[in-house]
Amino acid sequence: MKTIEYLGKKIEYYDYYLTTSSCIFTLFNVDDVDVAGFFGSDIITSLTLANDETGAKDEIQLNMKYKSNHKEHGSIKRTKYEVVTPSYYSEEPIIDSNTGEQVIGDDGVPMVRTIFHPADIKTTIEEEIGVIITVVLEPPNIYDTVNDISTSVQKQSISFSVARISAQSFSDTQALEVKEVFNTYDELVKKGFIAKDIGYKFTHNNELYKTAQANLLFQSQYIPGQGTESLYTHIDESHAGTLDDPIPAFANMEYFQGKYYIENDIVYLCNSKLAKDGIVLQFMPSQLVGTYFEKVESDE
Repeated sequence: MKTIEYLGKKIEYYDYYLTTSSCIFTLFNVDDVDVAGFFGSDIITSLTLANDETGAKDEIQLNMKYKSNHKEHGSIKRTKYEVVTPSYYSEEPIIDSNTGEQVIGDDGVPMVRTIFHPADIKTTIEEEIGVIITVVLEPPNIYDTVNDISTSVQKQSISFSVARISAQSFSDTQALEVKEVFNTYDELVKKGFIAKDIGYKFTHNNELYKTAQANLLFQSQYIPGQGTESLYTHIDESHAGTLDDPIPAFANMEYFQGKYYIENDIVYLCNSKLAKDGIVLQFMPSQLVGTYFEKVESDE
């Protein structure tokens, strides 16, 4: 049986013809097969032709689209082969043409030659009557090509949009691993986007932030940074917040009592009880020493 393999599907075929302007497949007595559905409407870059009897598989390059199929009653001829006598080998003596006697080798052994006898195969051609389906594939026109590219881009765009929506439910730690998925601050400003819920995540200068207010309209004059702590909260990269692994400090970041933060290579300990459950601060640690932070003196 010969089959066409495409996108994980198979369909039996009888013959095919390939030229630069078309590819024509002949199917025979293929019951209950949606031919148009098998080939689809997209541009087919390649197909695999498989022969179950020999195990051979050939990939043919096409860059064509399904155009049509035609059904009609008719007949095809199939060639069948029957081995009457299998192939075999025989030996016969090598005769000296001058003496008429068998040639003796240097080792004293009479010399012989091996002769191959091919199999005797009986060939018969049988005619079968049934339904012939002729399938035509042709190169796409410019509209097909543009539409195919557009469809592919659209699918990618839809998938990316879905990923962006899903990522909003991620924890801060998870979100940091996929920062590139989120909208940028500039994109949201351009759209005039309103974040309905607190905690809507976005990026600015490759840093991750989340909104601190509900129904927040993104406006160009309110850039993430010092002075906008009531609007956005900076989400820190993964740091332990220990003396050995302090958290880089940013304006509008949420600080926690007992955690260590670093600003301009100087380490600060957040020691305020007001930050027991976390507090978003507008100013940097160096500006809040004595109220929220204490400077950690270096051992050097």
